[in-house]
Amino acid sequence: MLVLAAAGCSDDADPRVDAGAGGSIVVAEANAPGSLDPALATTPVARRAAWLAYTPPLTYRRAEGEDGTDLVPGLAEDLPETSDDGRSYSFRFQPDLRYSNAMVVRASDFERAVARSLRLSPRGRALWGDVVGARAYARGSDSSTDIRGIAVNDRTGRVRIELENPDRLFRYSLASVAAAPVPRGTPLRDLSERPPPGVGPYRVAQVRRGGDVVLERRRDWRLPGIPAGNAQQIVTRTIPDRAARVDAAIDGRADLVEGESPERMLADIRSSYKNRYAEYPTLRTLYVAIDASRAPFRDGDVRRALSYALDARVLAELHDGFMQPTCNLLPPAIAGHRALDPCPFGERDGDADLVEASRLVEQAGALGANVRVAAGRDDRGRRLSRYLAATLGKIGLSARVVRAADAQVAFAASTPAIPHPAGYLGGVDDPVLSARVELLEQQDDPEDAEQEWAGVDEDVVTRAYGAPYGVATAGVLASERLDMQRCARFHPVVGMDYSSVCLR
Repeated sequence: MLVLAAAGCSDDADPRVDAGAGGSIVVAEANAPGSLDPALATTPVARRAAWLAYTPPLTYRRAEGEDGTDLVPGLAEDLPETSDDGRSYSFRFQPDLRYSNAMVVRASDFERAVARSLRLSPRGRALWGDVVGARAYARGSDSSTDIRGIAVNDRTGRVRIELENPDRLFRYSLASVAAAPVPRGTPLRDLSERPPPGVGPYRVAQVRRGGDVVLERRRDWRLPGIPAGNAQQIVTRTIPDRAARVDAAIDGRADLVEGESPERMLADIRSSYKNRYAEYPTLRTLYVAIDASRAPFRDGDVRRALSYALDARVLAELHDGFMQPTCNLLPPAIAGHRALDPCPFGERDGDADLVEASRLVEQAGALGANVRVAAGRDDRGRRLSRYLAATLGKIGLSARVVRAADAQVAFAASTPAIPHPAGYLGGVDDPVLSARVELLEQQDDPEDAEQEWAGVDEDVVTRAYGAPYGVATAGVLASERLDMQRCARFHPVVGMDYSSVCLR
């Protein structure tokens, strides 16, 4: 105990950090992070660890809620300059940046990172495929890292990127871990067993057999907007069983576990460990997807009837309580979210309006119409499917559960790759609404058009092209060693920020 206390307060006599910093924390994960090579770090577990060791040109603000979805400069001096046609991006790296091995960062290191991403990962081709010459480079096999659409100047630190097509969302690619520069000489091959040096508050000190990783804090870390972190060492430990992960946090064999706890343990966790347990809203919107191109849902009244019939309290129980009721497709942390008040289909924390739903079905002449509900893939999904089929039956529709490919309605979750309103509102089967989304995408910053995005969200929900009912939440349980009341940050994009937690 004395050793732990000393480790938690000394921080190697570094006066720049909080007295609670230092020591080592163990994070229990369901799966090993997989590769922490920034070109290959694609799993949620890998991204949570990698963003502490590899800072890209842009990054997300280290904050909770909506502020955490803001793009801010990472290694770049400022947000990129964008041409009027949206096909050219340029930025300059901050001076005197160094990797964890003390090598100096050069502008050409960014081009090497993009080259590795294109060659090694399908995700890289999705991120950079619109860069001029990127597709041809990805198909090639030479050892060069020269990509025609990327111009770099190592003397000035300037980078200029040319795109084949206008893309105002490209700046989000610059915030991907795959955009984090890697030192000159880093080979164009998988370095999962020994990830390359990066620029971040932590360095990858070890990749253990089985894939678990050890991150160590860099004592010399100084970069505006990117906190130095508290724990001296962060260790991931793979514990596949959910109950075993929770038990590990309760008895101190692990310090953090994130996700849903087993239903049989929830009541005890929420009551007995409430001083070290919290549930946070995520960016995942839960909704019923509706195929508006087929009867009976071509009729807006039938779509609205479905929305009136949903009982969010029952749905919350089916999700084991891991949701917050909502009437919006945009979750609270996304630019443009404005809570619909009143909700056009009754308050989501109140009773379902089956009377109004039945009236709308009858008014549409749809009584007895056949509806096919997609079957769930797991136990929860099957329970949700049965609930929806029974509910539609109560309002005069003839519903049955079928395989997903044949369904007209299905439970779904919207989790876009980037925290932008277009990811939630795009693809609506309405040409006018789709055109509005495409127009709003031309804005450099979604916050500049928050009112317009909120209007699209309201129109999509009011016309019932989808029936949102909740925002998924994530539970975080800590060991007694951690001071979660004083220093903990749940980031909307990556989840629990391991660097933010500290020992008591």
